[in-house]
Amino acid sequence: MPVAAGVSQIASALLHQLRGEYTGKRNALMKGWTSAKDSRSKAKARANIPKWHASLRPQSRIAMAQLQQAMKRDSDPTKKVHGVSFNKQTQFIAERDRVLYP
Repeated sequence: MPVAAGVSQIASALLHQLRGEYTGKRNALMKGWTSAKDSRSKAKARANIPKWHASLRPQSRIAMAQLQQAMKRDSDPTKKVHGVSFNKQTQFIAERDRVLYP
């Protein structure tokens, strides 16, 4: 049984690593699009997304609706404090920070 446990741990670590790589690349592409200042930069950032999509299954791709939601989130000052995003569950941290560091 120890061999099976070791294999399971290796597989789990690999899955975490692959998920992290996917999430990191996805977040970088989305951040590139949402942080683009002008239409030329936005078009360049948008052009990088289909290149990445070529290696993915359709359900793993970034949809335009997701980009628009990210843009809306980034433009909402109540969702970010000092560049860190917060949601309903973590909003109390942002409120505490606003009191401590106005």
